[in-house]
Amino acid sequence: MHKGGRGAYDNSRFQRQEDGTLICPEGKPMRMRGVENFDDGHTVSRYEGTACEGCPAREKCTKGERRTVAIDSRQCFREAMREKLRSDRGRETYMKRQGIAEPLRGDDQKNRGWRQHHLRGLSKASLEFVLIRIEQVDVVSPFHVIHRKGRACKKLIQKPQPPGVLTGRFG
Repeated sequence: MHKGGRGAYDNSRFQRQEDGTLICPEGKPMRMRGVENFDDGHTVSRYEGTACEGCPAREKCTKGERRTVAIDSRQCFREAMREKLRSDRGRETYMKRQGIAEPLRGDDQKNRGWRQHHLRGLSKASLEFVLIRIEQVDVVSPFHVIHRKGRACKKLIQKPQPPGVLTGRFG
């Protein structure tokens, strides 16, 4: 089975022609419904099937009345990254991420309940992320959980703080 949502009817199996039309895996043309332009410069072209009613592969291709396909202009970059990650060097590099980035993100989600930014805009979201990282250092460093006989008990370890250093959670 082809890696993707629908196997033989995944979006990558639809062929884009030179004139901009899209041909489905069964060889039937699709109609362009529109192009959506985004602030960052990328576009998404949306297509809709024209001959889905009598198509013998309809059940495998779509659950709806007609098949729709969205083609993102950034798809070529995604494909290039997939190829990089499939290489031996790419796999080795990506495996390092499991020990560097993923534990922090998992801790944010599971233990802190922080799943998305609440502030909008790059500068505000960046500041919010920095505060989350500061909170993690502040919360983890003074408390340690010691496991004994299957029970966990919290032990406060007193560390002398230099004068003028704020301690505790932001609130």
